[in-house]
Amino acid sequence: MYKNPTDLELLECIYNHYRAEFALYDSDETIRAGKVYVPINCKLIAGKLGADPELVFGRLYYHLANVYKYQQSKDVEIKLFEFEVDNQRHCVQFPVLASAVANIKSEHQRYKQTLIASIFATVVSICAVVITAYDVFG
Repeated sequence: MYKNPTDLELLECIYNHYRAEFALYDSDETIRAGKVYVPINCKLIAGKLGADPELVFGRLYYHLANVYKYQQSKDVEIKLFEFEVDNQRHCVQFPVLASAVANIKSEHQRYKQTLIASIFATVVSICAVVITAYDVFG
């Protein structure tokens, strides 16, 4: 049975696995046509995550590419994932990927802090009720 990883797990796995590949372009420009688009292996990433390779591809191509995109100029749209760039298949736009990972991590951290504050407030409220009840009935 395949696992369904979160967007953060998927994007972070790609980022961690291909970060060195992205940086390698600085020392050897012959490895690919440009620096920012890095070809990835969806089957490899799916294997690392215990996920279905078709779902990994579909999530990147149909969903995440549209969530993480921006209009560079009137005729140029930059997406997180492109099917083919310069005769290389399944490419991620690495700066967009890095930004997406950072944003999702930041949102997750904010959520955790809010949750912890809420739990703390609930515990304080319960303690206050217990102390009040003890004073009234005790």
